[in-house]
Amino acid sequence: MARCFSRLRDAKSRLDVSLRAFIMTDLLRYLWQSRVMTPLYRTPLKSCFWRKSFHLKSRHLHAPLSLRYGTSDLNVFWQCFVRQEYAGCLEWPKPRYILDCGANVGFASAYFLSWFPECSIISVEPDPGNFAQLRENLKNFGSRAIPIHAAVWSTYERLQLHHDPTKPQNEWGVRVSDRPKAAEAESQAWVSGFDIPTLMRFGNFPRIGLLKVDVEGAEGRIFSGNCDWLALVDFIAIECHGVSCHEIVARTLQKHDFVMHKRGEVHFAKRVGAVQK
Repeated sequence: MARCFSRLRDAKSRLDVSLRAFIMTDLLRYLWQSRVMTPLYRTPLKSCFWRKSFHLKSRHLHAPLSLRYGTSDLNVFWQCFVRQEYAGCLEWPKPRYILDCGANVGFASAYFLSWFPECSIISVEPDPGNFAQLRENLKNFGSRAIPIHAAVWSTYERLQLHHDPTKPQNEWGVRVSDRPKAAEAESQAWVSGFDIPTLMRFGNFPRIGLLKVDVEGAEGRIFSGNCDWLALVDFIAIECHGVSCHEIVARTLQKHDFVMHKRGEVHFAKRVGAVQK
């Protein structure tokens, strides 16, 4: 028994995550709602004890973050705070201005705001459910966090949101498109798409110290348009979805004197001659 508790303590320290939210009652409730009740959410069998969210924290966070039951939120939390997929950004000089494209529920934004206490961040998310959760998670950062309900695109355009009904708990995989399918045109939601210079003006950002991009394939459009704005960007952390998107992004960044390297699922890019910490 003592050895078992010792292993649990070691695992907790390695994950660097507070497990206070996962006391037995919360764990059982999470499993019940995520695995049993979520498929029945819209049926008369919905539990009267349904809880919409729970909280987790890390010692690197300014405040605990809210996660929704039965969604992909726990997967995103794992990526940001356990795997720390954006830890490569900590090797660069501290950014003053950050643009988070595809902010989901705000975990990466909270990660940056906690590590860089003097930064301001614009967090852009197109999905209304994710955006509501993003605002909840960033409210403790005050005016340093600027949430924007929109999509990032190459121009100002009206875009359609696409949710894949075949993939449950896929809130982190919402896509946008300017070519709606005829069968979805009446049922799908719409959102405004803005280019990066416009988003910078929303926050009065003179330049971008760190550009984080995770937009489920829209990076192909963003980096195939007019990219003169890259002259105002110092460092980039981007996740490329598919070979064609990666080729577009790599070609454009090379043209604007950026060099890329990959760590995990994220490509990190810096301008040639940029100074490391």
